[in-house]
Amino acid sequence: MVKNPFQVCQAVTVTLLACTQADDAQDSIQMLYEQKVASIIPWSGATAEGVQSYISTLKGNGTWAEVNYATGCDAQRANWPAGVGHWNRILAMAAAYHGAPGAEEYTKNPELRGAISRAMEYWFANDFSTIGSGACMDGGGKVDDTCPCGTPGLWNTNWYSNVILVPRTAGSACLLLRDELTPTELGNCTHITARAYTVFYRDPQPSYSAGANTMEIASIGITAGLLENNRTGNTTRLFDAFERIHNGLVIENEDRVDGVKPDGSFHQHIGIIYNGNYGAVYASNVRAVELQARNTMFQANQTGRDVLGLLTEGTRWMIFSDPVAGKHYWDYTVVPRFIAFALADNQATSGIGGNITEIRVLGDAWNQAQMQRFARDLGPVPTSVNAGPLIGNRMFWNSDYMVHRTKDTITTLKLLSSRTKTSECVNTQNPYGFHLSDGVMYQYSTGAEYHDMWATFDWNLAPGSTTDYNGALVQMTLVWRL
Repeated sequence: MVKNPFQVCQAVTVTLLACTQADDAQDSIQMLYEQKVASIIPWSGATAEGVQSYISTLKGNGTWAEVNYATGCDAQRANWPAGVGHWNRILAMAAAYHGAPGAEEYTKNPELRGAISRAMEYWFANDFSTIGSGACMDGGGKVDDTCPCGTPGLWNTNWYSNVILVPRTAGSACLLLRDELTPTELGNCTHITARAYTVFYRDPQPSYSAGANTMEIASIGITAGLLENNRTGNTTRLFDAFERIHNGLVIENEDRVDGVKPDGSFHQHIGIIYNGNYGAVYASNVRAVELQARNTMFQANQTGRDVLGLLTEGTRWMIFSDPVAGKHYWDYTVVPRFIAFALADNQATSGIGGNITEIRVLGDAWNQAQMQRFARDLGPVPTSVNAGPLIGNRMFWNSDYMVHRTKDTITTLKLLSSRTKTSECVNTQNPYGFHLSDGVMYQYSTGAEYHDMWATFDWNLAPGSTTDYNGALVQMTLVWRL
C-alpha cells in the first residue's frame, strides 16, 4: 500500500524533532556537568602541601588520626567533625587528582587515587544505611526513636549532617572523579546523593525541607542526576531538581512562611529574618546553580531572576563595613542565633562571605541591575562603614526591621509583631537572645563597635531595648526555641 507522502513527512518530522530534543538535552547535561565541576574546584581547598599531608597521614583502614570520628549521640551536632574532616580531605584530594591549580603535580597521580579510594571505602562501608538504620537520616537519638543512641554506622543526631553536609561534599568529590569511579564507588556515590533527595518524595515532607534547605537538597539532587544512568545523566531527576529550585524562587507573601519576602528580606524557621545566614546561603547556592546552568535548558526564567534580584537588593541594605579590617559584615539583627559566635569561628559574624565575583558574573550574564550594583558597591575594599555608599531609609515591613544609612553611619532597628518571631536558640547557640527583637538598635560608625563583645554582654540591656530588667527569663527555654 502506498503511504500518504504527507504522513511520511509528518512522521519523519516528529522523529527528527525528538532526536533534536534528545541531543539538546544531552548537550545541556554535558555543559551542566562541566560548569558544575569547574565551580567545585575553587572551594575544594586543594593544595599540594595539604594533599601530601593527607596521603601520608591516611591510615590503612581509610581514616585519619586527626579526625574525630565520634558518631550518633556521642558526636558534636553542629559542623559534625567526622563528616567535615573526612569528606573535606577527600574533596581536596579529588580536586588535586582532577588538576586543581596549586596542586597540579598530583593530576592523575596513582598513589593519590589509591588513597582516595581507601578513604571513600571506609565511609561507604560504615554508612548508616549499610550497617545501621536508614531511620538515622532524620537525626535519631530521640526517645522511642527507630534510630536510638548506639545504632551502628556513621550518622549524626542533627539531620543536616546526614541530609546535606555529607552528601553535598561527598557528591562534589564523586563528580570530580565521575569518569574514573569504579562500579562500587559509583553505586555508593549515587546512593548517598539520591538518598538525600528522597526527602522530597515523602508525604508529608519533613519540616526541614523548606526554605533555604530546599535549595541545598535540590542541588544535591543535581549531583545525583549527573551521576545516574551510569554517568550519562538522569534527565528526569535533573528537571525535577531544577523545578524545585525555581519553584522556590518566588515571593512568599504570607506571614510566617519561609523564603524571600516582598520587602527583600528572607525568613527561615517560620518568621525569623535570616538574610545574613540562611538567606545568604540560599542566595549563594542559587547563584552557583544558575552559573552552572548558564546557557542550558535548565536555567531560570525571568521571573526567577527578578526574585533573586529583589533578595540581593534587600540584602545590600543589611551590610556594614569595617575599613580597618577591610571587610564587610552582616548587621547583627540578620544573623539571629549566630550572634553567639566569635569572629575567629568563621561563622556569620565573621563577614558576609560569598563570592562577589560570582555575583558580578551572573549579574552581567542576566543583565540584572541589582546584582551588578551589589558587586559594584561591595567589590572594592571599604573605605567607610557605609560601603557604596548606600544612603537613605528602608523599612522591611515583613520583618519589623528598619535600616537608616547616612554617608558615615548605619543604624538598624528590630521590633516584633504577629508577623515575626524573635531570635532563637538552637544547638545551644544564642542561649540568652530572648530580647533581640525588643526594640534593639545597632549603630555603626567605625564598623568595629560590636566585634566579639557578646561574651561580656548584658542580655537584659540589649542596645535600644526597653525591657523590664530581669522581668523575663533571657536564658534558653522551650518557650522561645523553634
